[in-house]
Parts: sequence; C-alpha cells; structure tokens
Amino acid sequence: MLILRSRVFLFSVLAVLPLILSAFTTSPATAQGAGEISFVFAASGDLNSPIKGAGSDSLRSLKSLNPTPDFFLGLGDLSYNASYTGTKWCSDFKNQFSNIEIIPGYHDTGDDANLSDTSATRNYQKFIGSTPPPTGCPYTIDGVSSLPPCERFGCDYGREYYFDYPPTGVPIARFVMLSPDIYNITGRCFAKCITNSTKQCDSFSDCWNYRQSDLKDKDYTYNYTNFGNHYNWTQTVIENAHENDEWVIVGVHKLCISAGSENCEIGTDLLNLLLREKVDLMLSGDDHAYERSKQLSLNSTFVNGQPICDGVPLNLNTWAVYNPGCVVDDGSKGFYLPEAGTVIVITGTFGRPLYSVNDTFSNADCVGCNAAEAPYFAKLMGQNTPGNSNGFVTYGVTGKRGNEGRIDVQTHFAGSFQDAFSITPPPVSTVKWSPDNPSAGNMVFFSTSTAGGVPPYLYNWSFGDGATATGPTPTHVYASIGYFKVIVTTTDSAGNSRTKGQLLGIGSWNPAVPCSPTLSTLEEMLGSVTVRRVSSNPNSTGADYSGGSFQLEGHLTYGANPSLWPFSKRQLYPFSAPLSSPCSTPTGIPAFIEINSLTVSSLAVSDCGIRFDSSNGGDSFPNGQTFCSTTFSLASSTPPCPACYMHRIYAVIDRDWKAEGIAPASPEQGQTIDVQGFVYWNPQWVEQPWHSYTGWELHVTAWRISTTPIPAPASLFSGNGLWYVLGALGITVVLVSAYGTRFPTRIKTFVSRSKLAAHRRRQFSC
Repeated sequence: MLILRSRVFLFSVLAVLPLILSAFTTSPATAQGAGEISFVFAASGDLNSPIKGAGSDSLRSLKSLNPTPDFFLGLGDLSYNASYTGTKWCSDFKNQFSNIEIIPGYHDTGDDANLSDTSATRNYQKFIGSTPPPTGCPYTIDGVSSLPPCERFGCDYGREYYFDYPPTGVPIARFVMLSPDIYNITGRCFAKCITNSTKQCDSFSDCWNYRQSDLKDKDYTYNYTNFGNHYNWTQTVIENAHENDEWVIVGVHKLCISAGSENCEIGTDLLNLLLREKVDLMLSGDDHAYERSKQLSLNSTFVNGQPICDGVPLNLNTWAVYNPGCVVDDGSKGFYLPEAGTVIVITGTFGRPLYSVNDTFSNADCVGCNAAEAPYFAKLMGQNTPGNSNGFVTYGVTGKRGNEGRIDVQTHFAGSFQDAFSITPPPVSTVKWSPDNPSAGNMVFFSTSTAGGVPPYLYNWSFGDGATATGPTPTHVYASIGYFKVIVTTTDSAGNSRTKGQLLGIGSWNPAVPCSPTLSTLEEMLGSVTVRRVSSNPNSTGADYSGGSFQLEGHLTYGANPSLWPFSKRQLYPFSAPLSSPCSTPTGIPAFIEINSLTVSSLAVSDCGIRFDSSNGGDSFPNGQTFCSTTFSLASSTPPCPACYMHRIYAVIDRDWKAEGIAPASPEQGQTIDVQGFVYWNPQWVEQPWHSYTGWELHVTAWRISTTPIPAPASLFSGNGLWYVLGALGITVVLVSAYGTRFPTRIKTFVSRSKLAAHRRRQFSC
C-alpha cells in the first residue's frame, strides 16, 4: 500500500488480522505494491543566486512542485559571485529547499586563469561545509545533514561520492557524483598552477582526470582503500550497484559530447566507461542549455572486422566526433529500454543566460564542431530555441532496474519549451475508463493506447473482482463498491509483454463509506444566490441556502436557515436512515458528493475533545486519547473578496471520525486536492468571514492529490492519492495512482459497526 507525503514519499503496509497489526514504514520513498519503491529527484547545474534573478525563479518553481522532489542535485557552478559563497549561498538555498547534494564546477574551485574574475569563488571547501554544526551545503537527506554512508568505504563528499536511495530498506538507485577535469579540486593548487597556460589535468594541478592508466590520479586527502585510482573507484561503485539491480545515475559538471559550446573536457576514458557499463543516466551542467541525448552504448557488433562503436572518438581539437554506431535508440518514441545504454541529460539551465545549441559558430576554437555533435541528441533547447527559458529537470524513479522498473523524466522550464521521456520496458500501455467515477452497477468502458513494441498488440484484462476480458476496449460492471486493481497485459507481435495495473475506485474512496458520490463543482454546490449576513457590512455576502444544489432539508424561503438537518454534524455513519442508498434523501437529493481541484488554505486544528458525540454513543475516545478536528478552507478560485466567498467552502475532518479510525489524513496548506464528503449546513457561523458568510460545510471523508486539471506543462509525475486512516492507532494508509505504478490486487475494509462500546473493538481485513 502507498502513502504519499507532500515533500517526500512515505510508505506503510497494513496487514490486518484479528488482534494483529503489522506496519512497516520506509521514508521518504513510496512503496508501489509488493517490494516496489518510487521517489522523485530534481537536478540542474549553473545555479547562480538563489535569492534573485533566474536562479531565484527556478528555486521557487522547485519548491512549489507537488509532490516536492525528495532531493536536488546541484551539478556544479553553484554561485557566480566571489563574495557570495559557502555558507551564505547554501543557507539561502537551503532555507527554501533543504535537501541539496552538490559537486563543483570550475567557478566554484577557481579553475580560471583570470584571477580578477569575480565570478570564480576559488574556495570550494566553503561550499562543502561541515556537520555538525552544519555549514555550507553538507550531504542532506530528509532534512538531516550528515556524512554520506560511503565515507566508511572511501569517498569524498562534494567531490567524489555515491549514495543509495532510499537510504533505508532496499535501495533502488545509486547516485555516483564525480568531479572530472576540475582544477584545484581539493584546494591544493594555487595561482601558479591555475594560471599556467600549459597546465594539465593531473595531480600537480590538483585535478582528477579519470584516466584508466594514470595510477597517480587519486584523492590524496582521503583513504580510498582497495580502489586504486579514480577510474577504478568509479567502475567498482557502478558494478556493485548493478549487481543489486539498482539504477545508476551519474552526476558530473563538465562534458564530453555537447551541441552547445564545450569540448570533451572530462576525457573519453570516463565517458566510454559509463557507456560500457550502460549507466542509465549521466547528468551534467556546464553548457547553459538543455540537451537530451539519444541512448548511447559501446557494443561488440562488428562490421568488416571492426566494432560499430568501441568508444566516442575525438578530433585533434578534443571535440567529440559523431559516431552513429554508438546510438542504440534515437529517442523518437519518447522512451528508452532499461539496461540498453546511457542517456545523457545536460541541464545547465537553472540560473544563467542560455547558450545557443546546434550553432556552427558557438565556439571559435573549433568552428562547427558542436553543431556536428548535434546528431548525438534527441532534443535540444538553447538561446536560439523558440520557447527557451531557465529551469530544471525532475526524475521519477520507480522499482528496480531489472524488475520492470522505470524512470520518468520531465523538464520544468519557465518557457513553452518542454521535454519528457521515460526509461521503461515496452510495450507501454495507458489505461483509461469512462465514466471517471463509476458506481456499482454501472457499465464501465475501458480503453488503452500503446507505445513501443511491434504492433499489432494483444490485450488481456483482469478487473480485480475475478472477471477478465480481452481486446483494447472491454466493458465491465462492478457489483459492489470498493477498490479494484485493473490489470492489462499488453503483448506485441514480437512476443514482448508488459503488465500495468491501476487502481479503480467504485463509489467512495473511503471503505467505511458505502456511498457513490455525486460529482459536482463548488459553484454548483453553493449556487449563485447571495445574501448579506451583517447589515452594517456590505462585504458580508455569502451563499444562501435557497440557491444550493443539495438542499437536504428541502426548499426554504430566501434567507432561511435549515434547523433539522437529516444527520448530525459528527455522525459517523450518516448514510443510515433517514438517508437511503446511495446516500441520498428519500426524495433523491444526494448527500455525498465529490468535487475536484480545490486548493487548501487556512488549515487549523480545533474543537478538541475526549468523548464521542452523543450521536455516536457518547463514550470516551479509545485509550483515553484526545482528538481534534482539522478545519480548512477549500477554494476553486481566488477572486477578490467578497466575490471569493462564492468560490470557497469551510471543510472539516471531524474528531469523531479520527477517533473511530475512519478519517482521512489532514491535507497540507496549499495542496490542490479532490475531495469526497457529506454536505452539511451549519447555521452557527453564517456571520463569520472564515465560514464564507454561509452555513454550507463539507465534511470530508477522503481526498486525493488532484490531477484535474493537470497544470501545464503536463508532468509525468501527476498522480492521485486516496487517503484514509484505519484503526485507533492512527496508521495512515494511502493508495496512490502515480507514475504508472502497480497496486495491491484488491483492498477491502470491513468496519465493524457494532454498538460503540467502551473499548470500540473493530475488525479490519485488508
């Protein structure tokens, strides 16, 4: 089962037997069914200032993502101001986004012969900092700064290190952070060797070249036992990860292939090693552009006695030369096969003006050389690209590399240019159904579209209730409400198959509420009839009961307040008499509704107590605990007030529902969510602005992260989470449909509705 947090992903598995509860939590990743984990990270280089200009804009965009990435890889050239560095720069960045891991660019270490250049900070140690107490940008995961675990085996945080993620439990990805061709990398090289026009990347210049044959190419400040030089360290770290079926993501600053303006600064030894090892992603900055490569790999296929690609060649000026034999997938389908090769993503776009791409005159040292490398790339964005702008890239990693896992990649640029791709096994099918919120007894129409593989395709369906079907457009009728895992297995003409599961909720998202919701909007619920609540205040206009669409007490005259609502405010099971199935009045007016795409604000905790309401038996809460209601405002839009009061509603997650163990978790301020709940009229607060000058309330029974509408640019990481709480222990269970992930076969919850006795014993099966 899945639990989604706003910043990071949290996972709880609830195995329920009578009197036995077993909960396992891995944080921050999300568990995707049995043994499958998912998380999101972001990356970019060339960051610039985090408090002004394009760098500040990108940082605001980063922290506003929902879900917020679990961490950010700063791919070098952090600050471009010699007087704004180290702890000051890092604290300004981390105050807005804490989990940043860094490597250096040449601006950060002083790799610049011009000693008067104020953009070179020349003291990278200030960025690395220390912990505790934290200074600079130390290794930080889940908001906790520490040394990376690899320090025990030989690594150097901020320069050459690796970490596995998630940090607890079974990791699914290894991040290998390297610093090739960065002079003065440890601070041992001073002006004399920096300004030397004949300097070489070697130990004298405090520069790591990652050449296989250079046995002196070591980090002399650290003990790298049993690894030899940097090349061997890198190879060992990658191969160890592959032995465990981990994805391998390599981060560097400088480049080898480039359609922007750079030559092969990191050298072909390192690049060819990464291609030979088929690391999944190589991420870098340096070029102020976005460049997504085709999938590249060395191979042993021979033509006329020679391998098609035994390495990326260089010309005499050390620019890479295009070798079409190194391309294993041109990326035109929008996805690449796992374990087939390496995709290079250059993103030096966070905070500096962009370079041109595929430009013959981008570098006078080798005219036309970078443009000649453009065929290595599937997508390019630079200064000369329509819709270009600054930003960064997010990566959603799901499951292990060798176990039908996937990586979904999405750009987040401020302009209209965007790119998205995946590393995933084909064929890839997308499942849809209609209606969007089917009820028990409704005919549900399923469809699928498929990318990749060899058409035509065969489809085999399982609907989660024992029924099956074949073909691309089956139909099915569910006899009961609940959650059902819809599984489709797609087989192409070459015999390749891929199974995808998606959770479908029939009726209520909360298993304790056997209702089918009526889909509505906030404006439809409130109606358009306004009434002034305070005669002396012309702005105190809110929704009148007479204009609402869900008048459960029947039609009343303008300005009248209902006095006998069909159920109590705190009632645990308001769908009992006098309401009739499906949760409507005897006259057919729905009491249970669903509204999508509402934004949470004014989140608060209130109305605490130690006993159930009299409508629920009046007994003490379990174990003598105190429970409080969560209140918040839900808004569909934010026009100036008083017009605002007709576009928002007071919402409650009730304390009795929490004590009974059937309430949803509380949302977070600023989240945009879809909600289900019971319509209620509370006449007590109609004269209060925080109650929008109306009696309408929504008593929320479940919510999910909204995907309606999906904000532009559309993100591969949009998903939804179905939230509810099981049991008096408050174990949170979330069912998330995100990133094309898989789910438990079927989730059923049986809530014992016996009399609310003192101990309130319940039975759940899951």
